[in-house]
Amino acid sequence: MHVFDIHTAFGRRAEFAHDLSLPALLAALDAACVAGALTHSLRGLHYDACAGNRETLMAAAAHPYLAPAAVVDLREYAGWQDEIDRNLRAGVRVFRFPTEQQPGLASS
Repeated sequence: MHVFDIHTAFGRRAEFAHDLSLPALLAALDAACVAGALTHSLRGLHYDACAGNRETLMAAAAHPYLAPAAVVDLREYAGWQDEIDRNLRAGVRVFRFPTEQQPGLASS
């Protein structure tokens, strides 16, 4: 049986003492015998969507069993349509749209 995790993330958060790095994610997936994962950068979710999406694409390119999910914050990013187009051209097919209730995001 092949397991594919559809909700993973990697990166840093100042308020967490846990290791959320990409190597830690990859080790956890390997330890759990997970064949692949849909993932996004925490940078994209909590700080800067464009930079985080670039980080996510680089991680997926380096680790083919990671499928990228791009983050698009419709509340804070004036060029959100361009960000969607850019990620579609890069091969992203899954998008995450955070809401006001998303922990760690500033409200507009």
